[in-house]
Amino acid sequence: MVLKLRKPTLLSLLFVMGEALSSAAESFENSLGMRMKPIASGSFVMGESLPTPLEVFEVAEYLQRGDWDEHPVHRVTLTRGFFIADEEVTAEQFRKFRPDYVGNLDTAPYASGISWHEAVAFCTWLSQKEGRTYRLPTEAEWEYAARAGTTTHFHSGDSPPAAGVTNS
Repeated sequence: MVLKLRKPTLLSLLFVMGEALSSAAESFENSLGMRMKPIASGSFVMGESLPTPLEVFEVAEYLQRGDWDEHPVHRVTLTRGFFIADEEVTAEQFRKFRPDYVGNLDTAPYASGISWHEAVAFCTWLSQKEGRTYRLPTEAEWEYAARAGTTTHFHSGDSPPAAGVTNS
């Protein structure tokens, strides 16, 4: 399954349900309209060491071995499945928790500029509201779900997708 995740540079939120996942788990929508998708346990190679194409990323030469913070490449096994939202949290959804949240027009309709503490508080609030445990995904959980089995820079291969195209 490939999730509809937007630009990784957004400071948006993804949420994972912290409960056991059976092999027959099905997608569901919570009371805020967040569509939660089951992700089965499994293994993947985390990180990357592909050369960073200067013509695509317009970055400095020091990234010729890939992003420095993606080293070393290593195998990760997630022993438990989980649920993750198929999109980032929207500003409208976040306002149910914090009515005074304004958001950022550059990342609309998604919530951005949220601190880690606010994200954790949102998860606690949503857990109490839903009667299920929500938490932030670990880096490994997020990368496993976002990569969906790919090893290239982008879900579309080695070139970025066209503007407005999601990981469908």
